[in-house]
Amino acid sequence: MENYSDHPEQNEKRNIKHFEECVKRGSVPFFDVEYFEFIIDHYLERGDLNKAYKACDIALEQHPYSGDFLMEKAQILVQKEENEEEYESQ
Repeated sequence: MENYSDHPEQNEKRNIKHFEECVKRGSVPFFDVEYFEFIIDHYLERGDLNKAYKACDIALEQHPYSGDFLMEKAQILVQKEENEEEYESQ
């Protein structure tokens, strides 16, 4: 049996895949704040603002009083708007 703690990159890939499968099924179980922070950071690091935004929405459904997720969502919206303005000016 493989120990995922010996291969953190595999564990990260597994967590992302699990989250994406849950979203695709439309049934996301309760995840803690740290799990969502990891997922959102993963998407932001890769420049996938739409998936990061979706993860923020789901995180806020489960953790509605999290100021961190509200700030993250606002920052993503600003970044998306800046990207759209940059695209339109080209």
